[in-house]
Amino acid sequence: SHIEAAMITLSTIPDVLSQIVNIAIINQPLCESKVSIREIKRAFEECGSYSTLLCCINEYVDSIEYKFVHAFANVTKHRQIIPTKYQVSIAPGPMESGLWIKEFEYKGVRYPESQAANTLESHVLAIEGRVVKILQKLIIELEGSGSAAVVD
Repeated sequence: SHIEAAMITLSTIPDVLSQIVNIAIINQPLCESKVSIREIKRAFEECGSYSTLLCCINEYVDSIEYKFVHAFANVTKHRQIIPTKYQVSIAPGPMESGLWIKEFEYKGVRYPESQAANTLESHVLAIEGRVVKILQKLIIELEGSGSAAVVD
């Protein structure tokens, strides 16, 4: 249950990030219930501004980590709990003991079995790095514009 909780928590980061961008930079903010990372991307694409910020958002949404966490959370919330298994290995070489996330599929994409601790750690670090980069670009855009609401 800790893995499910961690992945579902990670899956909310784009929503929180989208709310921040919506309030900070969009001239006529989207209705709160319609705010999503996809809608923020669409707003930037339509206005033709903030290409650096849009590029960072695209890198995040296109990342393996985002896709895995999004798929894991959606399968867990709307279909089934993704099975895990505990494995102990005494063989020489890399440790393969611990909790494993079994293979699953989401929207035709298969996600292979992976060691839960390694997957969670690497995804948290990668997502953290991408979110920090987006927030840094947002701050630069806000400082450069002199206004908190600039996308029509």
